[in-house]
Amino acid sequence: MYLRSGKTKGRCPDCHEFWATSQTGNRCSYCFKGTNNLIPWRDASFQHELCQWVQHELDKTEPGLRKVVEGLYRFGSKVGSKELFESANDFCVRSDVKLSSEFAKELCSTINFEMSSQKPNVHQILPHVIDWWNMRTWCTSAIKCYYTRFDDPLDDVITKVPPPPPQCPQV
Repeated sequence: MYLRSGKTKGRCPDCHEFWATSQTGNRCSYCFKGTNNLIPWRDASFQHELCQWVQHELDKTEPGLRKVVEGLYRFGSKVGSKELFESANDFCVRSDVKLSSEFAKELCSTINFEMSSQKPNVHQILPHVIDWWNMRTWCTSAIKCYYTRFDDPLDDVITKVPPPPPQCPQV
């Protein structure tokens, strides 16, 4: 990019994400110092560790209980029963059952991302999603605002395992 001062500035040729400067050998400061590891979110080993942590948290739930909770949610979404969703939500709260974002995506698409309190709604599912950062790829902007820290850069939000919990409204 050509600046008014006559200097040229462009993206870093290594990471293509940050701006390069002549003081850092026409690379961004992260690539110039070789400090990409300062941002754990971008590190493959960190991503692997995060996935393992998510799987470990999901595996903590007894398989029979998980089957009951998921069955209540699935059947409740098929028949449109708010009561079944409330029962599943109660199970999740009392037994600390966590859900995956893929399961939440399946349910939310079945109930058409309903947010009304008269019907089964996303507020009975999404507070229990353990890998909330994965919801950013499929959720609505309202859900992003409620449950995924909207558009905060994940580089800044998730810096260690376990990650911080999602923002959850007080329902």
